[in-house]
Amino acid sequence: MIARLTDATGGTLTDDTGGAVDVRVSATTAGDATTGASGSVELTPVSGEIPPEWAGRQVLATLRLEVAASGSLIVPTRAVGVDATGTAHVLRRSEDGSFGAVPVTLLGRLAGQSAVMPLVEGALAEGDQVQVG
Repeated sequence: MIARLTDATGGTLTDDTGGAVDVRVSATTAGDATTGASGSVELTPVSGEIPPEWAGRQVLATLRLEVAASGSLIVPTRAVGVDATGTAHVLRRSEDGSFGAVPVTLLGRLAGQSAVMPLVEGALAEGDQVQVG
């Protein structure tokens, strides 16, 4: 499953005394699974402000994720190409070592991974090798 944070994703910040502030995601920076670089999320209070006494304290952020793709195949994002007609595809390795284009629907992307579904059922399966780059 691929889940993502989008602008306006909602959530709550809670401090160790039980105080809570409703927040929304106002900005995100993607991480990179290849390099291990962390991503970041900027949260903005829905109304009011974050209590000034919370400065320097640990708070728990609970965010409601949007599921971008469930029950899909996960491939490296670099393996997904788009042809001149706008159709997404991956190049799947055949038993003889050659590669053939498999048209797919791109369902979502997260941290260098893409969720795809083949346009033709069975044309791409878990365990198939795809060309990257």
